Amino acid sequence: MNILIDTNVLLNIILNRAPFAEFSEQVFVAAKFAAIDLFMSATTITYLYYIARKEKGREQTLLLIEDLLQIV
Repeated sequence: MNILIDTNVLLNIILNRAPFAEFSEQVFVAAKFAAIDLFMSATTITYLYYIARKEKGREQTLLLIEDLLQIV
């Protein structure tokens, strides 16, 4: 099964937005243990960087995006 992940789902995880982060993480758990392939749009990466950099800093944001690209 292919799933296109919304940018806000990823921001929930990266920024640990309560109470949505817990539900958003379940998508990744399902992808790990089930036959689910996760996808995101190309513009999501730039948007994630722009938003998360303000709160997490440049270096940490780049590491988070790098880790994300290993999964999605």
